[in-house]
Amino acid sequence: MRCFRVINAVWKREFAASVASPAAWVFLVIFLILSAFLSFIVRGIFTYGQADLTPFFFWFPWLFLFVVPALGMPFWSEERRTGTFELLLSFPATLRELVWGKFLAGLSLLAIALLLTISVPLTAFFLGRPDGGAIFCGYAGAFLLGGVFLSVSCFCSALTKSQTASFLLSMVICAVFMVSGAPEILETAGLYLPDSFVNLLSYTAFLPHYQAFQRGFIDTSDLIYCISFILFFLYLAETALRYASAATGSIFADGAVRDRTVRRAFFSMCGRILLALYVLLCVNIIAAAFPLKADLSQDGAYSLSREAREFAGNLKTVATIRFYVSSSSPRMPETFKRYAERVEWLLRSLCESSHGKLTLQVLDPEPDSSDEQAAYLEGIKPVQIHTGDRIYMGLSVSCGDKCLSVPFLSLQQEKLLEYEVVRTVLNATASQRPKVGVMSAFKVMGEQLPSELSQIDQDKPKVFESAWYVISELGADYDLVSIPLDTAEIPADVNALLMIHPAGITERAKYAVDQYLMRGGKMALFLDPRSFYAVLKMRQDYSMSEKLFSSLEPLTGAWGIAFNPAIIAADLVYSHRRVLPDRMVSNPVALELNGKAISKENPLTAHLNSLSMWFTAPFELQLPKGLKAETLISSSTNSQPVSAFVAERPELVIRNFRPTGEKMNLALHLTGNFPSAYPKGAPVITSFPHKKQSDGKGEVYLFGDSDMLFNDLCVKLMNDAYGQKTAVRQNDNAALLQNIMEQLTQSGNFLSRIRSRNPMSRPLTRYNELRARAELNYKDRIRELEQELMHSARRARMIRNSLGGSKGELKLTPEQQSELREYAAKTAQVKRELKEVRRQLRSDMNRLDNWLRVINLGFVPLAVVLAGIICAVIRFSKWRKRS
Repeated sequence: MRCFRVINAVWKREFAASVASPAAWVFLVIFLILSAFLSFIVRGIFTYGQADLTPFFFWFPWLFLFVVPALGMPFWSEERRTGTFELLLSFPATLRELVWGKFLAGLSLLAIALLLTISVPLTAFFLGRPDGGAIFCGYAGAFLLGGVFLSVSCFCSALTKSQTASFLLSMVICAVFMVSGAPEILETAGLYLPDSFVNLLSYTAFLPHYQAFQRGFIDTSDLIYCISFILFFLYLAETALRYASAATGSIFADGAVRDRTVRRAFFSMCGRILLALYVLLCVNIIAAAFPLKADLSQDGAYSLSREAREFAGNLKTVATIRFYVSSSSPRMPETFKRYAERVEWLLRSLCESSHGKLTLQVLDPEPDSSDEQAAYLEGIKPVQIHTGDRIYMGLSVSCGDKCLSVPFLSLQQEKLLEYEVVRTVLNATASQRPKVGVMSAFKVMGEQLPSELSQIDQDKPKVFESAWYVISELGADYDLVSIPLDTAEIPADVNALLMIHPAGITERAKYAVDQYLMRGGKMALFLDPRSFYAVLKMRQDYSMSEKLFSSLEPLTGAWGIAFNPAIIAADLVYSHRRVLPDRMVSNPVALELNGKAISKENPLTAHLNSLSMWFTAPFELQLPKGLKAETLISSSTNSQPVSAFVAERPELVIRNFRPTGEKMNLALHLTGNFPSAYPKGAPVITSFPHKKQSDGKGEVYLFGDSDMLFNDLCVKLMNDAYGQKTAVRQNDNAALLQNIMEQLTQSGNFLSRIRSRNPMSRPLTRYNELRARAELNYKDRIRELEQELMHSARRARMIRNSLGGSKGELKLTPEQQSELREYAAKTAQVKRELKEVRRQLRSDMNRLDNWLRVINLGFVPLAVVLAGIICAVIRFSKWRKRS
């Protein structure tokens, strides 16, 4: 207890001295300005409309690299330079207590600096719905990493009397630990150093241990890493100070090596350092071998969900999970190793919940080993990294004679890790897979080469147009059957029908779809008034001009649905906004839907956060008796229908925008008794009996856009630090289709809840609403000015056209000259006013961004400056009273 009392006394003394010093206040102001500058100016943290604070926490380690050494450099250097170090030794406190007291004082100042940045998370909560758990863990990780930096600075300060040397040395040591895990560094080190040393170098890097905190995931090995490094460097600082207090002099002085006392003190110090290093390695090895993990993210995205535990507990079939990971490879990056540990932790949790039905085998496929051969046979593919080495990180699930695999678990797809694992186990243990028919005017399932070329490789037919991402995802769960648009019948064994932009569908195929629905069939229908995919493909294939729009009349008409391909929904609240260097461009017909636009009453859409729908036609309802409709997706009240002919001119749409004040239906769920679109009988010759009414089991999901399933609106190819490309979901479009097909086929309905646990997007809803309001405020005035400008130009042109003359000379009367001058002056005035109104519009739209920057770059640092001045005035007043 005495030790803690002494440390507390030293901490109070040092902290009070720091607060009384202008240097501490300068440190706080510089830290706040730099953190705000890097977040708001360099990265534009809220510019892209997402309540994601990852860019904010990303900069902390690099900011610590410069400001923390400046904070810690005077700890002991100044004491030794001024000679007060010997005075400290006379205090009733040990060196350890002094070191810890000074360190805690500096750590308290760093904690205050981090706490003062709370305005950034508060702004995110005001504008959207960020992940509170990830924010808490991000601050916790930053605090621990800052403590490591500060302990290094404390050690370097104990080595020298020069503050400059202490600052530079601590910055170099911290920089080495920052970059030691980089692939280029490890690749170079692998050429000259043993593999064990390369592994050690990779593990000691700061960043891999900090990144897990940013996602809201806490690993005890990361906690022990930070704490053990803090203790290690503080012990080094104590050892260095103990050597300096022994008055043995410098080991590098002339004759110092021959002095027995100096040698004894020096070897004693080296022995202590080696012992501390050994303890540090042992503690971290044990912590890495027996890790405990906690998922504090808001949606529990990195731990096993309740649905996954119930699924594993209800399994009736025995299955084996094999996790192939190159854990012994010295070339495997540290980030991959950390990810592999999280994967293994999740797999073990799933197996424990299965009550013995699932067995986990962790295999290390070393080169030319039997495990590598097994990985190849089960479809596990290695990935080549920068060093040229191949690493494995995939899994397979075998049940009986069935074996399914995930070739590579990409770090970019960590949000879908649990879903991928559970889906693979479900498909491997299922007795049979549902069959889904796919009808489309596009080659959504990919296209194979002509048969004469496919003879090159009979086992693996080549394709030159890959399947759409959403179709590939469905192919992992269902048996997909391509059905042509001129089919005479939908096969009876098709569990569900997926129609994507059925442009050019024949009357015979329409009748087949109609009768499929009459027999109780279920389908998802994606129509499109103007296909963005067809427009892109038309540059290479002009036949796509015939597939620009699609409809399914007379079926939709019989259902009481009015769908007009010439009309497109425009919405200023949910418009797609693109950030350019000098401005932000809005496109009201390219909808980025979130919040209230997505129904929270239907289980399929209740957990979805964002959807992208471009060039979407609204639906009008006049349902027949016995048919029910539920709106899944709708526009805001700040919307209107516009002509498809002007939809590609967003500036015209905004200029003439007049909101109707009513929501438009963009996606519907139809259930009940569907009437046939052919009440008089089959329009073509058929051998099947005709049905005029469904038996009440029909079900249709109807969407006014098909581009939402196209890759460009679903996913984005991203490169990781090791050159691997991965398709990363940008929104919940693919998840929505998967939810629908699971509902239609009655297979794995719980997967939708697992898939939607970690939102793909956290939009700034209030941010988008404020921008839409600013656009509406100036829209009418801009249109009036443009009309005045057009009228003046038209009148001046009419005057000139009404004149005649020889050799092109114009003869103007004084009245006409006066009128032209008047119109020219009016035109110039209107142009100036129009320019000013547009400038005001940009200013209003950027006002929120500017205020955020002012608050974080100006107000918060200014408040700290004022607090420092007030503290100085109070101290000065007390000093005057005492004197």
